[in-house]
Amino acid sequence: MQQDFNAYIFSRSDIGEISAKDFIDGKARVIYGGDKHVGVDGFFFKKSWWNENKNKFPCDAILGETEWDTIYRYIIKHSTANYIEKRVLKHVYHDAKWDINSPGGKNNRKIWDLIKNREEF
Repeated sequence: MQQDFNAYIFSRSDIGEISAKDFIDGKARVIYGGDKHVGVDGFFFKKSWWNENKNKFPCDAILGETEWDTIYRYIIKHSTANYIEKRVLKHVYHDAKWDINSPGGKNNRKIWDLIKNREEF
């Protein structure tokens, strides 16, 4: 993250169970097709850019619930051309636990519907 970007959008690759030592030694086994969801697990921002743009991000979005990453990704892509998006994170595969009809999922889907219809950022 030493490159000069306003925002970093990091998706993940699912990997099999692994010990910390094997992970550090680069022995992670990517599970291809195990991660059909191309959601984002990490967002990082240049502090000055975040301070100027944080008001664009809804404070009532629930992180970790469905669509929170869609909301953040969309706002970033419509607020700056100076971002990078890469699949660089590793995530031990497990069945999804989130639910689009949970209270948090419903909340975030409502926010997403409002965000994607905004004309300006």
